[in-house]
Amino acid sequence: MPQLRIIGSGHSTDGDFESQLRQALDGELVDRIVAAAVPPLDDSGRDAPLDDFLTGTPAKQWCLASAAANRDPIASTLWLLAGDLDRSHSISQRLHTPTGSYLHGVMHRREGDYGNAKYWFRGAGQHPVEIALQSEFPDWYPSADGFVDQCQKSVRSSQPENPDLTEVQWVEWCQLLWGMIATSKP
Repeated sequence: MPQLRIIGSGHSTDGDFESQLRQALDGELVDRIVAAAVPPLDDSGRDAPLDDFLTGTPAKQWCLASAAANRDPIASTLWLLAGDLDRSHSISQRLHTPTGSYLHGVMHRREGDYGNAKYWFRGAGQHPVEIALQSEFPDWYPSADGFVDQCQKSVRSSQPENPDLTEVQWVEWCQLLWGMIATSKP
């Protein structure tokens, strides 16, 4: 079970992120996020409890009123965590924003389409998540493209689950969700 972790911009990780999630998302959904496993670098594995919740609950019920403006990007992010890359993809490709492009890049990186992932990361421009990760993890995340290369190398190696890379990917996921929750506030 990973710890929710936010980096940069003076954000605290001592429960602040979880409390912000509880103000923006359904409580049962937050419980499943908190209990979720760190997603793999590839497309293997699903988080069954989270996937079951997302599949069985209409998306309009996931987000409370404070996060309704970002429902689609939040949904794409949640499907990434649940491991349903197809559902994440179907949403992110409709999002014509830097965050939509970034989510699209993450999905393609996890599915192993590394060249396409780089295309979408370039389309996202200097996304705030990329900037935060470059600052916090310069060796592991020199750039979105550099991280794609490192994930590709790890996934294709005989030991595909590099704990350093999976930690960076987890923080990336947290940063994406945090940004959507933070920008939803009036």
